[in-house]
Order: sequence, then structure tokens, then C-alpha cells
Amino acid sequence: MKFDGMNWLLIGGGVLGYSSNGVDLAFSPSDSLPYVAYTDGVLIFRDLVRKFNGTEWVDVGNNALSWNAFGLSIAFSTTGQPHVAYTDGANPNKVSLIKFDGNQWVFVGNSGFSASVAVGASLGFSPAGQPYVAYKDYQFSYG
Repeated sequence: MKFDGMNWLLIGGGVLGYSSNGVDLAFSPSDSLPYVAYTDGVLIFRDLVRKFNGTEWVDVGNNALSWNAFGLSIAFSTTGQPHVAYTDGANPNKVSLIKFDGNQWVFVGNSGFSASVAVGASLGFSPAGQPYVAYKDYQFSYG
């Protein structure tokens, strides 16, 4: 939804299903379009990324990001590419980072790079364009 100065308005008829969770929002630096990354529970916890094209929400790429994933964080690199960090069920619930290269979603570095099970991924980029991912890694958690 967006706030028009007086009211909250639903845009594009909505994007998420009734069983969605783990929603994150970012804006493309090149065209200011909103992008959402979320986990769709109806699709067995499949990650989805969609953007609002001014009329409706459309998939970004083939949306075959991951199955059994959660805790998504979306951000744009300094070159304008969307990236998503998440807890990856396909990699024993370790954190993975992917980016959209214009055609498909690809891993950035090794998939499942956290030391152990990790949750709460938060993605950001330095002014120089270096990705940073913060998360809670259970191997190093105390209490």
C-alpha cells in the first residue's frame, strides 16, 4: 500500500497471498519502482520477488529462487541490481545471497555461507557497492 498524503491506497490489486510471510520492500534506484520479496506459504515456502510496474505486480525473472526459504531481505546494489538475502532451506537453513542478473537469479559467492543455521538476514550495500549481510547464526548464539 502507499500513502497519498491522506489515505493508504492498495496498489495493483495487492501482491501477496493469504499465506505469505517474511515481506521486505525496496525501491529500484533506476526507475523508483517498488519491489517486494516474500515467502509464499501456499507455494511451500517459495521465495518470490515482484515489482510494481505502475499498473500491476509482475514477477522478476522466473521466480524459482528457492523452496523452503524464509527471512528475506531485498536491497539494490550500486549498479541497480536487486539482491535478496535469505535463510535457505536447500542449504540446511544457512544464509544465501542471490542477485538478478537481468535474466535469472544467481548466487553471489557460495550458497549457504553462514557457519550454521541462521535467521534474520538483513542486507545492505556499502557506498563502494560491497554487499553486507547481517544475521543471527545459531553456532555463535549464547542464550
